[in-house]
Amino acid sequence: MNENDMVMKELAILPDSSNVFKLIGPALVKQDPEEAKANVKTRMDYIRKDLKRSDERQKEIEAKLLELRGKIVAAQQAKQKESESE
Repeated sequence: MNENDMVMKELAILPDSSNVFKLIGPALVKQDPEEAKANVKTRMDYIRKDLKRSDERQKEIEAKLLELRGKIVAAQQAKQKESESE
């Protein structure tokens, strides 16, 4: 994301008459500056969506983890009380 953000900032300060090249395999291919900006913006949108999805998934997993910890603690306490009463 940081790399794409830097590229977008660089593209924003370029004059319209500047040449922009894209690395495709071992070759540099000339690209329209507006097309390059659109490609980088699309890539950044995709990365943002992916980061959001990952954050949501992490929150879900953390919630399940807390739930399981609670169940483990409750089971341990129940087992300990059972052992003490015997």
